[in-house]
Amino acid sequence: MFQDYSIENILQIQGPNIKCMMASNYSNGPLEGINCKIKQIKRMAYGYRNWSHFYTQIRIEFTIRIKKENQFENELIFL
Repeated sequence: MFQDYSIENILQIQGPNIKCMMASNYSNGPLEGINCKIKQIKRMAYGYRNWSHFYTQIRIEFTIRIKKENQFENELIFL
């Protein structure tokens, strides 16, 4: 079964999905960044003895990042 993967055929089949994607302002970029950061922590934390230490490290990392972002936004407001 040969399928035609020409541009016209792809746009005809996926056209409504592409229009919907272009119209919305949602992106999976932030979620992919979170997943990447958790995987990085997991690689670094290979020797953790229990789950709570790993979970605590993830919470610390994202809490620090949120505080930094809020601090930056406050600096922009007052400049």
